[in-house]
Formats: sequence, structure tokens, C-alpha cells
Amino acid sequence: IYASPIDLNMEQGKIEIPYKPMIRLVTPLDVDGEIKALLVVNTLASHILGDLQRHARLVHGGLLLLDESGNYLRGFSSNQEWQFMFPESTSESPQFNESYPDVWAMMQQTPSGQINRPEGIFSYRTVTYGTSGITHRYRLVVVMTEEQQRALLLPQRNLWLFIALVLTLLLVFAIVILGGYRSGQLEAKPVVNRRPVDLWHLFR
Repeated sequence: IYASPIDLNMEQGKIEIPYKPMIRLVTPLDVDGEIKALLVVNTLASHILGDLQRHARLVHGGLLLLDESGNYLRGFSSNQEWQFMFPESTSESPQFNESYPDVWAMMQQTPSGQINRPEGIFSYRTVTYGTSGITHRYRLVVVMTEEQQRALLLPQRNLWLFIALVLTLLLVFAIVILGGYRSGQLEAKPVVNRRPVDLWHLFR
């Protein structure tokens, strides 16, 4: 069985609207040892992108899905997606491999990793599927820009500032209480007159 790459469904030579991401499963029909036909089954792949959409809400940064050529199946915006299906398009939305050529080149070297660049932090993992010895590689990429990093760290910084403020107030409170306690001790301390007292005049 052959599994095709993910692309958009076509009807009568035109891409169906709304878009329907598909994976095609193809197997030969063998009759008396001779291939007579091919059986093609279209399988919707929209659930894959739907799962990504749901998980994107839990991810700090942009969640992308790229094909083997660095094209967006899921991009930063919808106008970046599926551009490889429209070769005649005049869209000015560059694909990932065009926007980040050095990052894309580094991704080819390892199946997963993290790349720190001025544009942000790129965390990626390669996902493969296929049959009959033919596999297709896709990359899940999370991009966190410097602004998003600051936004993520801000609540943590505020939490530590709050903890530091509380500890400071507790310290000041403890100093005030301790100071008041010691002051009270000093006021209550009896005064001892060390000079001898002449009591004989009481009996004269």
C-alpha cells in the first residue's frame, strides 16, 4: 500500500473549496498474477490539522507544520498555507525555507532539536509516515519570538517580585516587633541604686 503526501483534494482538476486535506492510499488489484487496476482510497487528513489547532492554544509561540520542502501546511497565518498547491499564484507569502533558510538547513541535519536565532527560538521534531518503503517527512515547529519569551517570563518575574516584597514586609514587621519587645524590657527593668543608703536616721 502506498500512502501519498498530504495535499488538498481536487475535483475535476480544481482544488475543492473549502479546502480538504487528504492522504491517498493506493494499492494494486492483482488478477491472476497481473495488475489490472489501482484502488485509490481518499482519507481525510483534516483531523491532523484540527488536532494541531487545538494544541496550538496550549503552546507558547507559533505552532507550524512543514512538508519536506519547507512549505507551510500550517503557518503563522492562513495565507501562507498550501501555497505549493498553487504554483501559478502571485502570493507574496514566502514559505518557511525562504524566510528562514539557515534554520531550515540546520533542521535537515537532525530529526529534532532547538535552534536559537535572533528571530526567536525554533524547537522542532520530525514526523514520518509511509508504507512500501516510501516515507514522507513532516516537521512540527514551535517558534517563540523574543517578545513572546518576555511575555512568558513576565508573570514569573512578577511572582518573584511579589514573594520578595512579602518577605521584605515580614522582615520589617519582625524587626518592629522585636524592637518593641526589647524596648519594653528596657522600660520594665528595675533601677538599682548602687550607692549605700544610710538608714540610721530612721532610728535616731
